Amino acid sequence: MGEKVIRFKLLYIRDKAVYQEKKGLLGYLGNALKVIKELSREYQGFHLIDLNLKNRNMHNFNIFDEITTFSYLQIDGKRNLEEHEIKRLYEINARVLFYPKEKEIKKLKGVIKKSFSLLYVNQLNKDNDDMLKLFKDVLIEKKELIPYLEKNKKRIFFVSTKKKVEEIDEKTRKKIFCWIE
Repeated sequence: MGEKVIRFKLLYIRDKAVYQEKKGLLGYLGNALKVIKELSREYQGFHLIDLNLKNRNMHNFNIFDEITTFSYLQIDGKRNLEEHEIKRLYEINARVLFYPKEKEIKKLKGVIKKSFSLLYVNQLNKDNDDMLKLFKDVLIEKKELIPYLEKNKKRIFFVSTKKKVEEIDEKTRKKIFCWIE
């Protein structure tokens, strides 16, 4: 990978405990704060999929607040969050993942902070193109999207296994800003 690539760890959080996905199943790792503090020696940041937030429950907020004191943090609620949830996360310097649902993004346009937001991009189409203008950072899982996004001056957060990243040619790998494993 390029010299400037940073590494984030993808974890799931529910009721202040963290889990890691392996072969489609979630395995319990332990107390969220303890595990993340330990892993922060190896990773520059964390991408947390909050299973409580998915159901509109900010039960893990105090954990997020603590994590942001020692590490970068991105929160994924597996949905576009409500304005009050986004503002609370921005207040503690947590980054927020948005999903490309045009009506919801338009409604939240005034709330989105480019430096604290990512857009999940699974495919490119005209609607995504318009939404991309609101975001500096994009999260992708398909390497085929890298050239187009790089050409449009987007910072690329790539979710992938180490094996899949190593299969990408060196020139393309250098365009990845952050690898989320």
